Amino acid sequence: MDSFFDILETLKKEEVRKIKSVLNHSLRKYDKVGKLLDIVTRYPGKSDIFYCEKVYGRSKDPAYRVSKTRLKKIIEESLLADKSLGQYESAYVNAALLTRKRLLQGEILLGRGAYKASTILLNQVIRTSKQYALHNELLQAKLLLFRHRSANLGIKEITKYSDEIKALGETTELTNRATILHFALFNKLSTITISNTKELLAITQDLTELKQIYEQTKSPVAGFYYLRSKLYIEQVTEDFNAAEETGKAYLNLVSKEAAIKSKQRIGSAYLQLAEVSLRSGKIENAEHYSEKSLEMYKPAELNYLIVLETVFRIAFNLGNFKKCTTIIEEAFKNPKFHLSKIREGRWNYFRACLEFQEKSYKSCLKSLNASTSVLNDKVGWNIQFKFLEIMALFESGITELLDTKIENLLQHFKRYKNETEGKERISFLSSLLKDWQKNRFEFKKPGKKLEKMLQSKEAIGKEVSFNPSGYEFIRFEEWILKHHNDKN
Repeated sequence: MDSFFDILETLKKEEVRKIKSVLNHSLRKYDKVGKLLDIVTRYPGKSDIFYCEKVYGRSKDPAYRVSKTRLKKIIEESLLADKSLGQYESAYVNAALLTRKRLLQGEILLGRGAYKASTILLNQVIRTSKQYALHNELLQAKLLLFRHRSANLGIKEITKYSDEIKALGETTELTNRATILHFALFNKLSTITISNTKELLAITQDLTELKQIYEQTKSPVAGFYYLRSKLYIEQVTEDFNAAEETGKAYLNLVSKEAAIKSKQRIGSAYLQLAEVSLRSGKIENAEHYSEKSLEMYKPAELNYLIVLETVFRIAFNLGNFKKCTTIIEEAFKNPKFHLSKIREGRWNYFRACLEFQEKSYKSCLKSLNASTSVLNDKVGWNIQFKFLEIMALFESGITELLDTKIENLLQHFKRYKNETEGKERISFLSSLLKDWQKNRFEFKKPGKKLEKMLQSKEAIGKEVSFNPSGYEFIRFEEWILKHHNDKN
C-alpha cells in the first residue's frame, strides 16, 4: 500500500468529518473525491484496483488518479491547519509544530516589512521555545529579532544580544550533539556483549560526554538522552541495582518536564523499569511496572502490543497461565497484530510455549509452524525455537525426527556461536542435549552434564544463567531434570 492510504488509515474520526465538511462546502464539485474518502475509510488496506472499481465501476480509470491526488492535497491542507496541529496528546509536540509554523510566518512578515506583526509572532515563539526547551526555534527567533533591531541598538546592547545568541547557539549545538551521541550509542549497544571491554569503554566515554552536556546545558532534552543511554548501558552490563535507580530518575524526568513529557515516554520508562525488575528477580515489581506501562497506551496502538509482550513474559514467569491465555487472545485481536511478520511469529511462539506448559504438545507444534518467521533471527529466537521443537516432538512421540533436529540445532549454533546472545548458556544446553542424544533419549542414566547438575548446582550457576527477558520460556535443563527425577 502506498503512503497516501497509510495516512488515511491514521486519521481520527473528527479529522475525517472535517475533510468531508471541506468537500461538501467547496465551490467545486468533489463527488468522486468524497466517495473515494468514504470507500477507503470503510475498507482500509485494499488495492487501487479495488477502490477504482468501487468509485468508477471499473478496475482502471484515468480520473481515479485525479481524485486520489485531489483527496491527498485536501488531507494535507486539513492536517496542517492550526486546529489539527494542536490535537496531539503530547504538549511538547503541539508546541514544536505550532512554533515552527509561527517562526516561518514571522520570518515572512518580517521580510515584507510588517515589523509589528512579526515581532508579536516571534515573541510568542520565544516564550513557547523557552517553556518546551525548543533550542533551535529559540535561536532562530532571537536571530530574526536581532537582525531587525540591530540597526537601532547601541554597542552595549549589540554586545549583550550577541553574547546571548552565542550562548544559545552553543546550547543548541550541544543538545543536538547529545541527540546524535544517544542514537550512535544505542546502535552500538544493540550488538555489544559484556565481554567486549574495548567497545564498552568507548560507550562509557560517550556516556560521560552526554553527562557533561546535560550538566552544562541543564537542558531536559539532553537529560532525557543521558538518562536513557545510561539506563540501556546498565541493562546491557547487568548492573540492575544502578539501572533501577536510573530508571526511576528517567521516569521522574519524563513525567515532570514539559519539554519531554508524553504518555509514550512515561510508558517507555515504566516498561524499562519492568524489564529491569524482571531480570533482577523482583517479579512483583515487574508486574506493577508493566501494567502501569500498558495504561499509557491505547489498545489499538502498536506500543500497546509491544508492552503486552513483556506483560506476557511476567505472567508466564509467575506461573499465571490463565492470564497468559487472556493476553494471547487480546494480542491476536489487536489491529496492529499483522503489521510485522516477525512480531506475529513471536506471538505464535509465545502461544506454543504456553501450550507446551499445558501439555498440549500437538498444538504446540502447530503454533511453532505458524511462528517460523522468527527463524530469520539466526542468533536469538532461532535457537530457542529449535530447542522447544525438539522437546515438543519428544513429548508428542515423534522420536524419529529427533536426531535430524538435534544435528540441525548443533550445526546452527556452531555456525553462529560467536554472534549468539547468551552463548555460554546455549553452549551448556547444547552439551546437555548431546548427552541426552547419546543416551538415546533416555532420562534415567544421567549424562556428564546432567550428573554435574545433580551433584553441584552452585558450581554451574553462571553456566546456566537464565535471562527471563530473552527468547527462552521453557528451560531445557529443567525439562531434562524433571524427566530424570520422574524416572528415578
